[in-house]
Amino acid sequence: MGSGPARGEWLRSRTRRTGPRALAAGRVDGRSRTAGERGRMKPLPGCLPCILHQTLQVARSVSDDEWSQRKVLNEVLRALPDAEWHQSSPAELLADAIASARGTLKVRAPYADLRAQVGEVFAGLAEDLRARAGQEADPFAFLVTAAAAANLVDELVFARFARKDPTQVFEQALAQGFAVGSVDVLRETVERAQTVVYFLDNAGEAQIDALLVEHLRGLGKTVFVAVRGGGLLHDATPEDALAAGLAPPSTADPAPASPGDAERGSPNDGAPVFSEPGAEQTPESASDDPAPRALPWLIELPFGELGVSAVARSTDLGAALERADLVLAKGSANYETLRADRECFFLLRAKCGPVAASLAVPQGSLVLHHVKAPEARASEPASV
Repeated sequence: MGSGPARGEWLRSRTRRTGPRALAAGRVDGRSRTAGERGRMKPLPGCLPCILHQTLQVARSVSDDEWSQRKVLNEVLRALPDAEWHQSSPAELLADAIASARGTLKVRAPYADLRAQVGEVFAGLAEDLRARAGQEADPFAFLVTAAAAANLVDELVFARFARKDPTQVFEQALAQGFAVGSVDVLRETVERAQTVVYFLDNAGEAQIDALLVEHLRGLGKTVFVAVRGGGLLHDATPEDALAAGLAPPSTADPAPASPGDAERGSPNDGAPVFSEPGAEQTPESASDDPAPRALPWLIELPFGELGVSAVARSTDLGAALERADLVLAKGSANYETLRADRECFFLLRAKCGPVAASLAVPQGSLVLHHVKAPEARASEPASV
C-alpha cells in the first residue's frame, strides 16, 4: 500500500471535524448547515474533469516528474467518489484537491513564477486602460466591463490561449460587453450605496480591479477589498493587491467621475475608521462602544479557502459585510460560494459549461449577475 491518504480521507475528514474544512463542507460537529448558509452553486458531473485538470496543472507547475503527477491525481481520484457533493460547491471541492496536491508535492504556493509573468501582462494593460478611461464618455461603464473582461487568467494560465494574444482576447471581450446584466442598474445601486465590499479574484486581473476600486472611491464610497490567504492557484493575495496599486484610502488617487456623477465628498466621509491590515482586532460584540470598531481596508481570507466559506465570514470579512450596502464579487469561485445577504453583483467570464448553464449564457460570455438583497426579494410580488 502507498503512503498516501486512505480512500477519501482528505475529503471525508472535512465533514468529521470542526475547523475550516468542516465548516466549508457544511457540517460542524455532524450538523449540516441550513440552506441559507450553503454556497450558491452545487457541483455537476462536468465539474469532475475540471477539478482533475486544474489539479494536474498544479502538479505540472511544480514538477515535470510524471510519477509525482500521477500520485497527485490518484489521491484525488480516490477521494472524489466519497465527497459529499450535495454539501459542497465546485470551488470548495477544488480547494480540497489543491490542498491535497500541495501536501503531496510539499509546496505552499504553486504558480509562483507564472503569477509574476501574468502580472506583467496585466500591468501594461492596466496602464493603457487608465489612460483610456479618462477619455471615455462613461468611464464607470468602461471600467466595470473591463473588470469582467479581465477575468480570463484561468484560461491564460492553463494555456488555452497559447496561440492567442491575451490582450487581443481581452479587447474582444471588452468590445462585446455583457451577455447578461445591466451596468445602469449597477450604477443606480452604487449611487445609493456608501460602503462596498469588493472581492478580488485572480492576481493578474487585480491590476484592472484596482482601477474600478479607485473610481468607486472617487465617487465617495468606502471600499473594503477582500483577497485570498494564499495556497491556491493564481488567486489574488494581499501582496498581489498592493502590487496592483491598491492603496489605503487616505493615499488612493480619485478616479475620474462619470458625466452626471454628483460630488459625494472624500472617500472617507462618514466611513468607519480603517485599521492597518493585520492589526489585532477586538470583536464588535465584546465592546460597549456603540461606534463600529476599525476594520482593515484590505481583508485577507483564510489560507487555502477558495470562495467564501463560513470560516471566512467569521473573520473581519463578516463585520465588513454587515456594514456593506453593496457587494461586488469577481470570478466563478465567488459566484459559486457567496451567499448574498446584501445587494450583490457578480462580475465574471463564464469560462466553464456548468457556470455558463447556471447563468443561461453561452460559455465564454461576460456576466454582470445581480442578486438583490433578501428584503428586496421578499417585497417582490410572487410570480403566478
